[in-house]
Amino acid sequence: MKITNTLQLAVCAVILFGCANPGDNQRNNGNTEAKVKATVEAAPSWYANPPLTKDELFVAGTETSANMQIAMDKATLAAKRELALQISSYVSALTKQLSKEITANGKTSLTETLEAVSQAATANINVGGYNKEASKVVQEGSSYRAYVLLSFSKEKASEELYKQMRNNPATAKLLEK
Repeated sequence: MKITNTLQLAVCAVILFGCANPGDNQRNNGNTEAKVKATVEAAPSWYANPPLTKDELFVAGTETSANMQIAMDKATLAAKRELALQISSYVSALTKQLSKEITANGKTSLTETLEAVSQAATANINVGGYNKEASKVVQEGSSYRAYVLLSFSKEKASEELYKQMRNNPATAKLLEK
């Protein structure tokens, strides 16, 4: 009985995949390209090229959500993660990537999934005292995309890095010398 049900399910799957319109993939790719182009065009200039000054670090972040405030919060968190990364290269993160390639009727379709998890308190860096220099929210489909630009004093960054080195037994000995 189980073999019959499995065989019926397999036949149904072959029929469904065999009836798929190969043009659907091309239309979706064009739609995706249009969305990517719109996202790039909507980004503020400071997102790709944050300002450079001798006294401040500038970092940008972007995220999306169906809720505007959550999009802003996530973008701010992304910028704070980047700030912590610039101060100290020790980041607690987990990244998992999955790629799946399917070939049917001579057409190949590739699906990629990337799952990234990171903590805002990367390497116990205190990024309190940052300033929100700019922000922008745009509509992206039925979601909001938020862009945030933060600045942080390079003097505070140096103090934070020194504090981290002082609290690390391996580097504390070097500082004593």
